[in-house]
Order: sequence, then C-alpha cells, then structure tokens
Amino acid sequence: GYSLTKEINTSSYTGLSYPWGQCTWFVYNRGKEVGVSFGKYMGNGLTLTIILGLVFMILGNVFLAPMLRLLGASKTVLPYAAGLIRLGRNYMRIVLLFTPFFMSNYTFTAFARNDHATSIAMIGSISGSFFNILFDYILICIFHMGMQGAAFATIGGQFLSALWQLAFLFGKRTII
Repeated sequence: GYSLTKEINTSSYTGLSYPWGQCTWFVYNRGKEVGVSFGKYMGNGLTLTIILGLVFMILGNVFLAPMLRLLGASKTVLPYAAGLIRLGRNYMRIVLLFTPFFMSNYTFTAFARNDHATSIAMIGSISGSFFNILFDYILICIFHMGMQGAAFATIGGQFLSALWQLAFLFGKRTII
C-alpha cells in the first residue's frame, strides 16, 4: 500500500545504520579490552546522526509536496485525496522538525543495547510506544487535535524513550 509517511521510515533506516556501525566498533574494542575511550564512538555516531537528521529535516520540509507525489499522490489521485494529503502534510511537517531528535534516540538505544543493557533499551522503546498510543487517544479523541495531535504524541513517545536511554547512558551502570 501507499504511505504518506514513508520518508520518515527512510530516515529511521538511515538513522539506525550509523549507530549500528559505531556500536560494532564499540563492542569490538570493548571485547578486546584495549583501553580505548568508548565515549568517542558514541560522540561520533551521535554527531553524524544529528547531521543526517538535520539534512532529512530540511530536505523533507523543502520537498514535501514532491515526496507526497512520489509516495503515491499522483495528479489523478491528488484531487480526490486532497484532504488526506493535507492531513499527511500537517503530520509530516511537525514530525520532520524533530527528525534529528528521532534519529538521536536510535543512537542512544543502540548504545544501551551494546552496553549489555538490552532490558534498558527494551523498556525505553516500549514506554515510548505506550506513551504514543495513550496520547494518540488523548490528543486526537479528547482534545480533538487530529493529525497534529498524533504528531505530538509520536514526538512525546520518542522524547520519553530518549530520556530513559540517556538516564542509563550517563548513569553509573554504563561504561561509556
């Protein structure tokens, strides 16, 4: 099927690929116990993730209409789907502004997993998902915010997950 938010998934895939590469080096050096500072791997991965997030944010907002057409909103369908496209555009504009933050959260999660804290990573991801589900209902049904409410619920879920991961990564139980 067609998706009006496919570029967000593309940024997710790209955002996940760099932390995975950085985490590979992190685990390799940790396993060899060569005394390398692991913080630089996280710093490099996070810096690159933020830069790519800013690129996705800018390009996504500048080329939003062409992306919607690329994702299935053809000139034939566009007149009939104008309302749906408008809803997708509102959602995407809000979420795209927070793309660097979304992608940074993937970096935090990857480093927590590779620091043998898979439960911490899982709890962060699940708590963010539950927050998103709950606040989708609250913001859409109770406050009647529509797709903008859904976008803010998505952002809030990612924010909660990132806070959880950061609390671990800068706590005493990590080696980073």
